[in-house]
Amino acid sequence: MALCDYEILGKEFKEQNAILKVSPEFYSGEVVDENEALEIMSTANMLNIVGKQAVELAIRSKLIHPAAVIYVEGVPYAIYINVE
Repeated sequence: MALCDYEILGKEFKEQNAILKVSPEFYSGEVVDENEALEIMSTANMLNIVGKQAVELAIRSKLIHPAAVIYVEGVPYAIYINVE
């Protein structure tokens, strides 16, 4: 499952050796509100999350620890894997 902030869809961010591509081919799909995103995240086994709003939502819902977030050009990125 992939989740990103709508405003960064289609953009690319570079910092040192890291390149973060928020490609429409991977991230495009349904535009959802926060409640729908929470529902999707709560049932996912794996999440690829990019953007300030999306990552903050994952942190608030306790899926992502703040220390697990990396930043590329100031854009937060995190991966969640449910191992249960």
